[in-house]
Amino acid sequence: MSGRGLGQKQGRMRKGGLYTARFVGHAEVTRVAWQCIHTARWSKNSTTIATASYQKQISLVSVDPSSLSKSNFDGRGSEGLASGFGASAIPSTPTVNVLSTEHINLPFIPSSIAWQLHQERLLVGGARGLVSLYDAATGQSVWSIKAHTASVSSVAPLGPQDTVCSASFDGTVAFSDTRTAAGGLIMSKRLGSAAISCDVDPGASVCVAATRDEGVAWWDLRSPGYPFTTRETKLNYVPHVVRCMPDGEGCIIGGAEGRCEVMYRNEEDGYAFKCHRIANKDAWAVNDISFRVDGAFLTAGSDGKLHMWDHDSKQRIMQWPKQMPDMPHIVSADFSTLIPSIVVVAEAYDFSNGTAGYDEDNDSSAIHLMYIIER
Repeated sequence: MSGRGLGQKQGRMRKGGLYTARFVGHAEVTRVAWQCIHTARWSKNSTTIATASYQKQISLVSVDPSSLSKSNFDGRGSEGLASGFGASAIPSTPTVNVLSTEHINLPFIPSSIAWQLHQERLLVGGARGLVSLYDAATGQSVWSIKAHTASVSSVAPLGPQDTVCSASFDGTVAFSDTRTAAGGLIMSKRLGSAAISCDVDPGASVCVAATRDEGVAWWDLRSPGYPFTTRETKLNYVPHVVRCMPDGEGCIIGGAEGRCEVMYRNEEDGYAFKCHRIANKDAWAVNDISFRVDGAFLTAGSDGKLHMWDHDSKQRIMQWPKQMPDMPHIVSADFSTLIPSIVVVAEAYDFSNGTAGYDEDNDSSAIHLMYIIER
């Protein structure tokens, strides 16, 4: 398979050889029986985690930064992983000190959340086409717009700006200015089918939206008027998530069939690969993708596993430790910007078997922190 990874780049190099990663350990931060969490996101400016649930609530969990050291997580056995990680190899469970937990009650179910890059404010997309901005300090809505006619599927900030991108199941992607009190819609583009997910790179050079039937839409944010193109996807089924690369040169699309596609902005030689599968028998959806600041990325699957990849070398650089028990489902994963080795993971029912598969009385959601380092 020809492509960028084999021809031009040989993967992330580090002293001693090819970039690889190692799982150090993990700690469960909180578990709730009455909430069904679907997203967990680190603040870009602090060690606060925002979680969104189907119970019309956002929770803000502030974590003590001193709890996020490698030495704390080594209590789960960084050496134990190499020597047969098991119950007897776990000397202690790391303690993560939660400084505070605040809840924001919403008038709608939050379908998507994203932190602004330059301040402690949270973008929230939800039912009825609403996109809102909440102040994390006060828990109050400071801006809102009805940008769509159906539920919002995804929201993303345009870098360190006051502009937000939102995608909706009504088949539109909108760009809005949060500085304007009365809405501030800049432009709206209608696509051929429902927009499932959208994202913007940190430098706000490109916006990408994955659709149900019409492939992937691209906006060049560096040019006036945001020129727009569409490209076909190599995935066979509905995409679940799209994430832009940190350098803005491409994106990763995760699909329902346990595959991902690597798509480059200025090249036609992207590729697709299998990730959350067992041989050719079982496949689990890719529920989330998160990039580290260096460009390596995680995939989170309905199989309850995380894997880490290097898209340049086309290699998996870390797989879920076999000694670690699988979680029922992983619905969200997000690398910290301030502490790039820390990942927040949301474990919850992913509705892969519909609402009939959800037992509100017995199913629980949990937030985990995991520490991953270069090998």
